[in-house]
Amino acid sequence: MLPENYSMICLLETGSWTALISGYCPAEASAVLHEMKLEGVNMDPVTVASILPVCAQLDDTVSGMLIHLYVVKNGLEFDLVVSNNLIYMYAKFGIPGHALRFFDKMVVRDIVSWNSIIAAYEQNNDPIHAHGFFNEMQRFGVQPDSLTLVSLASIVAQLNDCQSSRSVHGFIMRRDWLMEDVVIGNAVVDMDAKLGVLGFARAVFEGLPIKDVISWNTLITGYAQSGYVSEAIQVYQMMEEYTEIMPN
Repeated sequence: MLPENYSMICLLETGSWTALISGYCPAEASAVLHEMKLEGVNMDPVTVASILPVCAQLDDTVSGMLIHLYVVKNGLEFDLVVSNNLIYMYAKFGIPGHALRFFDKMVVRDIVSWNSIIAAYEQNNDPIHAHGFFNEMQRFGVQPDSLTLVSLASIVAQLNDCQSSRSVHGFIMRRDWLMEDVVIGNAVVDMDAKLGVLGFARAVFEGLPIKDVISWNTLITGYAQSGYVSEAIQVYQMMEEYTEIMPN
């Protein structure tokens, strides 16, 4: 569905089109891109980097691959942000091999590049290759950030690697990230629950300063999948009480 003010868009330059694409929800952003093409306005690297995540969120492989061709035809594949977003898009499409091709061609890589390729394999159930990229990142001297650790927690869980989970715990605790980011906290709770160390999962959960619905669901699911039905029910009841006392 086109945004209400799309009739004004033909008067805009590339930068303004890009701003509109960035500001709309995925469906509207896709419609704006279509109008931009009809007006014969070329995409610059910023426009491409803005629209690739939209294609990923809409699971629009056709548009994504057409933009990929545009990128190659116009020599934009060496733009760092464009390449990072292509890796992200192909990861979401479930085609990590395509993501790897862009990663391998990159002359310059930043932490986003490494996080993207690690997540591409982690999210597509290939923890061995994902862990390999994590090790390679460290060999290149790139320090992991909080997003790296979210992927690493999932990788460790998929590998059923209890020993490495302790290293993940230690790395995160030393940086006090559990206190700063509920996403990391949820990832650690999920990792411990999947490894069957529910005592650790519960301890991390109880130490989170902020708990969202994912926090609660992760612990409940962990108990239920391990056969601790009464504990799962208890946590569910706690969640209901917690929700009632929290301000709207």
